[in-house]
Amino acid sequence: MGPGENIEGLAPVSVVIPTYNGRELLARHLPSVLAAAGAYRGRAEVIVVDDGSADGSARWLGEAFPGVRVISLPENRGFARAANRGVEAALHPLVMLLNNDVTVEEDFLGPLVERMGDPGIFSAAALMRDPDNPERVESITRLGWEMGFLDTVWPSRSEVEVFPDGGEIFYACGGAAMYRRELFLGLRGFETIYHPFYWEDADLCYRAWKMGLRSVVCREAVVWHRPGRTIKKVTQSQRRELILERNRLIFQWRNISDPDMLLVHFYWLFRHFFWLVRERNRPKLRSWASALAMLPLARTRLLRDAARQVLSDRELAARLSGPYHG
Repeated sequence: MGPGENIEGLAPVSVVIPTYNGRELLARHLPSVLAAAGAYRGRAEVIVVDDGSADGSARWLGEAFPGVRVISLPENRGFARAANRGVEAALHPLVMLLNNDVTVEEDFLGPLVERMGDPGIFSAAALMRDPDNPERVESITRLGWEMGFLDTVWPSRSEVEVFPDGGEIFYACGGAAMYRRELFLGLRGFETIYHPFYWEDADLCYRAWKMGLRSVVCREAVVWHRPGRTIKKVTQSQRRELILERNRLIFQWRNISDPDMLLVHFYWLFRHFFWLVRERNRPKLRSWASALAMLPLARTRLLRDAARQVLSDRELAARLSGPYHG
């Protein structure tokens, strides 16, 4: 049976887990992934991409989990490059991307694969819950346009409760999302301009949305995740906040093509800039300067994709705002 064939009518899946100095997290969470892969009624492989770890992860994985494919990168290159390398190496047409600190329910793959049976869907997000606060859901995201910025809107608890299975979302969180490998690679995967992390998953799904390819949530596919454990392990809090702010800016410049929306964005950007200067907020100003260095490359990549755009920023801001669009 070849890599593209399936068993019992379910498409084969490659599970890809990027990791950096995450041996302890993998020891805790990887067994649940292997159990789910074994329980899945189709073909499944598990790939761990070791992003230049210094904790002996790659060697340990080979000894402790011989059934896992391990790809070792010679140096730490960041989340986007590690994830892209794993998707490139995947044998199967559907790729399940997981953080190394995610525990999955044994039956989570099947509902995601069934949801991906709709050819108009680019990505499907698992329902990501926090074990310390089970009512918190990370994976239902909507899109906001306010004060010149496209941004993530998190629905209220009551909105999350009624959000439909298969409802459209702004983006599928890369910590637990299934993608079509061919389309993922056709979009050139996660953008490396967001190095080392944050906003890559939103950017990828937004670019797919502009091509008319949807992202949805799959409520029946449940995974468990304590927010930020992987990133907190390797990066200090203040630096994380500055990276988040820098990449939020880069996202606007990489993706807004509507001329009127772009003018509104820069109007509010300049107002905010003068406020930062007045407040002498040097850390955030350095973050903005770092983002500004990426502006030419961000706009170049936006222009490169312009010919494939079928939905506008304005259409997406309207479609993906509000409680949900079923």
